[in-house]
Amino acid sequence: MISLEILLLTSEFPPYTWGGLGRYSYEVYQELNRKGIRVTVLNIPSYYFIARNEKLQDSTITEIDGYNKIIHVIDNEIINFYTFKSILDMSVYNPNPYRKILKNLTEIIERDYDVIFVQDYYNSLLATLLYLEGFSDCIISVHHLPLYAGFTYFDKPMSDEIHQFLEAILIRYSRKLIVPSQFTKRVLIQIYNVDPDDIIVLPLGVRATFEDRKTNIIEDPRENSKIRLISVLRFTDQKGLTYIVSLMDELRRRGLNFTYSLIGNGPKLEDFFSLVNKFSLMQYIHHEKFVKNIFPYYSRHDIYVSTSLYETFGLTLLEAMAYGCIPIAFNVGAVNEIIQDGTTGFLVDIGDIESMADYIEMFSRKRGKLLSVKKNAILWAKKFSWEKHVDELVKIFKECR
Repeated sequence: MISLEILLLTSEFPPYTWGGLGRYSYEVYQELNRKGIRVTVLNIPSYYFIARNEKLQDSTITEIDGYNKIIHVIDNEIINFYTFKSILDMSVYNPNPYRKILKNLTEIIERDYDVIFVQDYYNSLLATLLYLEGFSDCIISVHHLPLYAGFTYFDKPMSDEIHQFLEAILIRYSRKLIVPSQFTKRVLIQIYNVDPDDIIVLPLGVRATFEDRKTNIIEDPRENSKIRLISVLRFTDQKGLTYIVSLMDELRRRGLNFTYSLIGNGPKLEDFFSLVNKFSLMQYIHHEKFVKNIFPYYSRHDIYVSTSLYETFGLTLLEAMAYGCIPIAFNVGAVNEIIQDGTTGFLVDIGDIESMADYIEMFSRKRGKLLSVKKNAILWAKKFSWEKHVDELVKIFKECR
């Protein structure tokens, strides 16, 4: 057992997950747990309830996992805090509802963690409070989606000024910043006066087993057979939803035999399907808001389509590749750090639906080419693993304690 005590502070952890942050928190926790590192997960899922437009009775739920604790804190005062639209609104109300939470947790959490490992800016105020109250003398934070990444963060509930205020606090008190890509590192250097040596790039990992993905390599090699498309996404403007409709319309115009699976939910879901119905495209779509295990879905599809307007990593692209589902994506953000254009997937300019359709049509008519790229994608994805990611995290934890 490695002698470390970690407080993993997050706003998403199963069962309260909404996007990639929940996946990251869970995967890192699982790997730390396997390595025998003691971890207390403190999850305050405010954004989860904001996004679902839902409120529950205040509660603290503690799960015991061997030596570890997983604590979920549901607090409507904090949910209200993140619906403020400006710094002025914050000044009218109590700007620090976390003190009540901290008082309630003093008998549940430790006082001497080696590291407070913060997953996002939503909990920057609590992380700072824990640090100043002496729960740890080291904060290490992960920055999945900085404020400026080519576009603003479309579906955040608060204004840019609050976002930047919270992000700046977290950066101020963090000893090291973990980012998933070189692109993200460049963004943080541009926005904040951060020493580049304090920003550490750790690509995310992926889990894949041969049993899950083997059928995708050998089945249905016939020319001109049905091509199976998939996207896993939050239904927000960031994901370029109108381009998905345009792509389907173009594929239909070309007479291609295709199906399109869409997995996910979000505030723009109804708007998206209104547009789908307007263009009479519903016959091509299979939609599920949530699936418990996404990986078999990748293995049953040929091409992963990403119309995201920016990505600071692109975890679903990597997961798709691991299961032999070829990514075709807009060349934005860190996507070109994940996809080797022309070898493990394909990149097109933002909005270039014609080129996307060209690739899909080529694979529809040349199944041999499709299988070749599938194999390349799987081999490339093997280079990424959660074990490697967490091994590097542990080195950083040891250096900072």
